[in-house]
Amino acid sequence: MNELLHADRLGHMPIIGERLNAALAARAGEVATAAAGKDDPYVSVLIRSKHNPEALDGLLQDVVQGQEYEQNRLQLVLVDTDTTADTRALARTYGATLVPMRQADFSYPRALNAGFAAADHPYVFSFVDHSRLSNRQTLRVATRWHDTPAFAGAYGVALPDANATKTEWAGAVLLGVPKVLGAAALRATKPAMGLMAANCSLVAKEAWTAVGHYDETYGAGGEDGDFGKRLLAAGGVVIRDPALSVHHTHGLGPVNGFKQFLAWSRMGKPAPFDRSKLESYRPDLK
Repeated sequence: MNELLHADRLGHMPIIGERLNAALAARAGEVATAAAGKDDPYVSVLIRSKHNPEALDGLLQDVVQGQEYEQNRLQLVLVDTDTTADTRALARTYGATLVPMRQADFSYPRALNAGFAAADHPYVFSFVDHSRLSNRQTLRVATRWHDTPAFAGAYGVALPDANATKTEWAGAVLLGVPKVLGAAALRATKPAMGLMAANCSLVAKEAWTAVGHYDETYGAGGEDGDFGKRLLAAGGVVIRDPALSVHHTHGLGPVNGFKQFLAWSRMGKPAPFDRSKLESYRPDLK
């Protein structure tokens, strides 16, 4: 289990927690084996944030201190909405490139595109500040796959975090998290829910440029799935690698969890970002 960063996040799940931890450790071990002897490529780690310095600091620790990766090959890029003094100080502490964004200008794809534009390296990881990396091999997913011909990107899945409710544990099971962690990495061949999820993805910047960036008409979400579809249509190799999975939940009960699921189901079509709609089922944002 020494590959895991936060074994407690899954370990307390009823009945299957320890089995999931064992599977996640095995997937991380597969990355370590496949990447052994290879040089780590230069990568940019893009984090989107909004006035959340405590959570952000935890994620940055996972990236900087918790990875089996050559740190001099990392660039940190922080796209922060309504940047505060605390966030600016934290960015300076970690040597991150800070990309400020006003709330009035924010949308999911716009924040991603701003971060990619500021990324100096050929591969870009994308995370959000209220997530935690799940294992020590997360960044070595780039080492494993970057030299694959036509490699365009990779993605993981969202795992329960410390704040996960019983509703979110059940949702993780119903959405297939045990199946994903129990299987080796595989190549995506068709669109599916979670394809290139932007809270746990790796993208070849060249591919981002080639397909025309994230579509900013998907302001309310769904831009990552649309982006993944376009990568596949362009002939890019896209990998679902479980070692890229992050701990990411919002502490939602049955009612708000159902509202979130309905919101996800509508993300197949473009819509403008509406913070009031988001806050209607995400009380953690208020």
